[in-house]
Amino acid sequence: MHPFNDILVQSAAIFLELATSEFMRYILAAAGLHLLLRTLLKPLVQRRKIRPAWPPKGQVRREILASIRSVLVFSMLSLGAVWAVKAGWTQVYREADAHGWFYFGISVLVLIVGHDTWFYWVHRLLHDKRLYQSWHHLHHRSFNPTPFTAFAFNTGEAFLHGLYVPLLILLLPVSYLALFVFSVHMIVRNTVGHCGVELFPATRAGRPLLGWLTSVTHHDLHHASPGWNYGLYFTFWDRLMKTEHPDYLKHFSAAVRAEPMKRARPVALSIAIAASVFCAAVLSGSGRAEATETAALETISGRWVTEGYGAVVRLQPCDKAPMELCGRLDWIWGPASGSYLGMEMLSGFRSQGAEWRDGEITIPGKSQVFRSTIKVLDRNTLKVRGCALVVCRKQTWRRLESLPHVGLR
Repeated sequence: MHPFNDILVQSAAIFLELATSEFMRYILAAAGLHLLLRTLLKPLVQRRKIRPAWPPKGQVRREILASIRSVLVFSMLSLGAVWAVKAGWTQVYREADAHGWFYFGISVLVLIVGHDTWFYWVHRLLHDKRLYQSWHHLHHRSFNPTPFTAFAFNTGEAFLHGLYVPLLILLLPVSYLALFVFSVHMIVRNTVGHCGVELFPATRAGRPLLGWLTSVTHHDLHHASPGWNYGLYFTFWDRLMKTEHPDYLKHFSAAVRAEPMKRARPVALSIAIAASVFCAAVLSGSGRAEATETAALETISGRWVTEGYGAVVRLQPCDKAPMELCGRLDWIWGPASGSYLGMEMLSGFRSQGAEWRDGEITIPGKSQVFRSTIKVLDRNTLKVRGCALVVCRKQTWRRLESLPHVGLR
């Protein structure tokens, strides 16, 4: 296959994976919260409903269709970010503690605060009369928002919102885990902010207990009065720029004090139970995934002969990341082979079904590093493919023990 065609095939596969993951994260968060508030918790949160009526029929369908388009835009931008990572243009790294856990925490904080700043100023820009109708009006068709409103954007707005992470990873060293934590925080805060029920805690006087966070009422007021409350996570930009709704505290107090105090504990208890069930499901799924990865590692571990009998590579779990696959050079053909023995030739491969992806292969004695995929054809055969930008190579590797005529020890 021509290298360019190979890149197109890889891009299509990566894009499909990104879009599926992005949509599932959105639909699980939005649908989960929507159903929870409309069924299990409805009797308890009804008194905290910010608007008296629930949104009209047909709104959710419109929002989901618009969100699918937004997901496609986000995924296209993410695809560009993936290729930037593969080309070594970013500062993304795998091991979360590579720069220490303190830096990890700081990087997550920078991601969140930076995103709030990006969102505030992009949001204000979109309310400019020259952009509003064609770039932002669709989002405000949801006058009485739902969790599904979170991604209901025009194409241009989706592009501007999705541009934040691809730009940031060019500048900031950040781990994959930090990006994951940020993405979970983003979708949770976004869907909660549009749910129409005030879920944030209040003091006995009816004021926000966490006044520095944007409550549900805070963003709901933006949909009711579009000239106010542009912030996403925090209130400080609105307060600094004098764009917080002058009656915000009055509206918040009305939302939380309409519910008797005796109701607060059942609501909190129900939310805690729902959160516990969700976390248990996530942990259970994580446990099954880990068991699957362990079995896959056991299957592929061992010594493998490269195509042309040029080298023997020992595949095994990585020292610093036991659920990832690495490979050290056991033997290589050539006069200077001794200087390369023991080098880590493969690193960072992750199991995805019958394949190991997103890893790197370093060619001994050369400066070439290939972003690679390993496909397990059977217990004794691997198909290895690696690309460095537009240069791609493929090889078939055989398990050493399946080649009895090879006299290597």
